[in-house]
Amino acid sequence: MGFSSLGFLAGSASVSYQTGAGVFTLRGATNSETLFGGDEVWDTALLYGFSLKPSLFHVSAGIGIAVVGGWRCETCGLHLFGDTGNDEKTKIGPRIGLPLELQVFFRPLSFLGIGLYGFADINAARSFAGVTFCLQIGKLR
Repeated sequence: MGFSSLGFLAGSASVSYQTGAGVFTLRGATNSETLFGGDEVWDTALLYGFSLKPSLFHVSAGIGIAVVGGWRCETCGLHLFGDTGNDEKTKIGPRIGLPLELQVFFRPLSFLGIGLYGFADINAARSFAGVTFCLQIGKLR
């Protein structure tokens, strides 16, 4: 979980595979303008990037292609806990997006890491960015 450029909450989940300096990532990211309303945008993306050599610290950056969707609400405003009952939502997508990622992790154990996952998606409907605090599990070094 983390913070979104839309104004409130971001979430992400990903699976990455590293071979040499190359990193393949399949990710899902979601952003919300408020807790229960406003604009909501998500993407599902396939990315390729480059990483530093696997070690105690992991840093990688990637770019790829995504499918973007969600809801846009022109009349919602920034209601903390949802709409006012008069809000009109317009469906977004599916559309193609240009996803970006930046991973920065501390890996104290060979199977466990903690860190930040930064993401963005540039698209014609509603571009967004976010940063989430994440846990890594798997063969990391």
